[in-house]
Amino acid sequence: MRKYLIGLVAGVCLTITATSYADDISDLIGKKIENTFPVYVNLKEVEAKAVVIDGTSYLPVRSIGNAIGYEVFFDETKRVVALNYASVKRSLEDIRSNVESLKNTNERSKASIKSIDERLLTDENLKEEDKNILLENKQRYEKSVFINEVMINKMQQQIDDELLLEEAKKNRALEQK
Repeated sequence: MRKYLIGLVAGVCLTITATSYADDISDLIGKKIENTFPVYVNLKEVEAKAVVIDGTSYLPVRSIGNAIGYEVFFDETKRVVALNYASVKRSLEDIRSNVESLKNTNERSKASIKSIDERLLTDENLKEEDKNILLENKQRYEKSVFINEVMINKMQQQIDDELLLEEAKKNRALEQK
């Protein structure tokens, strides 16, 4: 329920801000793009890049909306962008995909940690400077594994919460019949 409320608030805010910033946006025509940068949603790069104009970042609404599970519409007559929540199932599929991706990344990181440990134990000709570099890399991998594990646990909890919510909705619908 919280996600739907957040989605509703986000949709209203985007609609209101699209209207209130219309004058500002028309002032941007002809302005120089200072910078572009990639945007990530759930560890996946969004297809379109964000731009910086006059020190303000502008995000690609359709790409981001679709990435977080919203259908994005443009009403030509009203000149308004609208976002509607598409479906929980699409969102769950994306989360599951991200969990699998993080698990695969962790497996590669753990293999790298093991390789570093073996090299530290077996390479007698390793210089002190090289040992320090290897130890730093090992720490980075370990930190990455830890952060990914935290993210995996949070995403798995999110999947479980969404499934419980879907089940509760089905049960309410059955009770009402």
